[in-house]
Amino acid sequence: MMKLISLCMMLAISIVMVNTNTLPLMKTQFCDECEEILVESTGGAAEHLPESMGRYSIYTSLWENMVPVWKNDNGMYLTPDSNSNPIVYYVKWVVGKSIGAYDATIMNDVYVDGFDHCPYPWTSEV
Repeated sequence: MMKLISLCMMLAISIVMVNTNTLPLMKTQFCDECEEILVESTGGAAEHLPESMGRYSIYTSLWENMVPVWKNDNGMYLTPDSNSNPIVYYVKWVVGKSIGAYDATIMNDVYVDGFDHCPYPWTSEV
């Protein structure tokens, strides 16, 4: 099982939301509660997708500062996928090799209905 956990709160894919209690690097309209997110796994994702694991820091934003994009030290991005569209309130968060990745290594198919669901905290089995 892979977890997205928050250091602000522990959960089960591990994406961890890390709140450093400082001002964020940038302010976006949605999903800007934490500057860093930790992606970790207790299952196969750790073994098969090590480049997707680790600490993601705010890198940039999309859609005129609507949502942030995070990047890890391995050059992977936590970003809305290429089919996400804020006009129709469809946002699918993924981990991939590029911003707006269409070939994501990790994705969340469950929480795609708008901006109510940020990439933390959520759980997913990979």
